[in-house]
Amino acid sequence: MPPLILSQREALGHPVFVGNLNPNLTVERLSWQPDVRDDVLHLDYQIEGQWVSHRWPCSSVPSSSRLRHPAHPGGTAILSGGHHARSHMLGWHPHASASGRRRAVVAARALPVYRDNNRDAVVDWDVPTSADGTGINIHDGRDSLGCITVGKATIAELVYLLGQTTHRWGQLLSVTVLNPETTGPPRSTSGQGGEGGPPPRRGPPTRD
Repeated sequence: MPPLILSQREALGHPVFVGNLNPNLTVERLSWQPDVRDDVLHLDYQIEGQWVSHRWPCSSVPSSSRLRHPAHPGGTAILSGGHHARSHMLGWHPHASASGRRRAVVAARALPVYRDNNRDAVVDWDVPTSADGTGINIHDGRDSLGCITVGKATIAELVYLLGQTTHRWGQLLSVTVLNPETTGPPRSTSGQGGEGGPPPRRGPPTRD
């Protein structure tokens, strides 16, 4: 059987990619709470028909300080739920260090975002989306203007694994975000490994 998160994606009408090393990158948003890493970043792919799953804690909402002090006139960005086709690629995220940058999964185009502009520490997600979300990256750290943040060890592993998949499937990666209203009760973020079973979808794999 495919991993549960992919079954949830498909039930919501989002694509599931099959084929050797064809990556399914999913952000499972379990709450709208800032300043805590309580969401889950999933990477699922097949090797010789067997599913391999990786799961890491992440945060998919901005920090409370960024919510209170937006850098954008329209408000702080929160990446919207849904499937973002060909939205990201491996690259570099700006960083206040000697090198000035760090490895990351970076946005390849503008993305739909919710904008929170009332300057409190409560995320406003039930608002119309705006199509002007730029620089919505996946990187290590905790203070975020709208990016998906993970730990240092996580980004190193994620970049390495995605590097293997892009050799086969190309530079551009799709990211699917599932909001808590669609995914049900939280699950554990611990553990990884493969799970055998038939692919969830037949036909030629794509990266849309």
